[in-house]
Amino acid sequence: MLPVFVVGISITAEQTYDIDEFELSDIGVVVERSNGEEVTIPFTLDLVDEAHRDLLDEVGTHTIRVNYQAFNAEFTLTLTEEAVYEIVFITYDGHPIDPITVIAGEPIPELPVLTAEGHIFKG
Repeated sequence: MLPVFVVGISITAEQTYDIDEFELSDIGVVVERSNGEEVTIPFTLDLVDEAHRDLLDEVGTHTIRVNYQAFNAEFTLTLTEEAVYEIVFITYDGHPIDPITVIAGEPIPELPVLTAEGHIFKG
């Protein structure tokens, strides 16, 4: 039986992640072996080039270098920070109306329709 050895690595990852939800386990390192087999190993901090480790906690688009044995691979990772706001409407007498969720930079969804007998609400 011939010995099996690593012949290369590649990265499996989506390109963009919300920084608040990003986990190292979202990324896989595919190890290519001399017998044609491919094995995915966990992406851990010790595989990341030391100069790139801090980038995993920063918003922006980064090139990340991964090292495994004598092999390395680079991939582009974009970490975004999505500002989400919940807007709560309170009536004049202190009763809340169903809140709406607004994402910064996106159109505001339809506002709640207010009704009160004998009244017309405009704008």
